Amino acid sequence: MKFKFTKEENRWQDNPIAQLMIFTPALLISQILVLPFIIIALPLTLFSNKIQLFGMRNLLRLQHTISLSFWYFLSEFIYPDILPLPFWIESTFVLIGVYIGFKRTINALVNETLIKQGFL
Repeated sequence: MKFKFTKEENRWQDNPIAQLMIFTPALLISQILVLPFIIIALPLTLFSNKIQLFGMRNLLRLQHTISLSFWYFLSEFIYPDILPLPFWIESTFVLIGVYIGFKRTINALVNETLIKQGFL
């Protein structure tokens, strides 16, 4: 199953149309999410560098996962009654699926951000 997700991720990354459709809105959403996640990360400054790095890494993973799941949340806004599950359960499954499907891309974005900000 892991091989199938990896193969699908390569298909999305190598396709320029998919790049425009998935990664362009994700970039915009990620830039919007920066401010709320900075506010959430402020209490991490009270702890040691190791805890700060762990917290920042996980918050950045969450930020990029939410931004890559833009199309799901848009479709949920347009067609709210497709699945009869509560929104928080459905959202959790979608975020887990997006993280598994784009794990390598998300981790590369997280590491790039941490290096740019001087955490690594």
